[in-house]
Amino acid sequence: MRQFCSLIVEKLDDWWGYLGWFCFLGTILFPFIVRSSDIGAIFWLVLFVSAIVWWIIDLVDQMVPWWMILTGTAMLGIGLLPRAGILIIACWVIYWAKVRE
Repeated sequence: MRQFCSLIVEKLDDWWGYLGWFCFLGTILFPFIVRSSDIGAIFWLVLFVSAIVWWIIDLVDQMVPWWMILTGTAMLGIGLLPRAGILIIACWVIYWAKVRE
């Protein structure tokens, strides 16, 4: 699994980081840009799933310790509650600033 994830990251090289930012920012900002529609909801869902898949591949490639994964998952889970969305952004920023050095 680790070799497969490393191969994906290696093949995309510099674009890997841009892809992650695109998926994350698209997931966060897309609902504010597009009014509700069926196509918009499907596109948002694709961005959301892409962001999660990107994060899982990157976690495996970076060999992130389990306690960090559990902490990040808890932050993401709490961030889904009303008025707690800032935790999702904080989790992403902490991941890029500290874990993915």
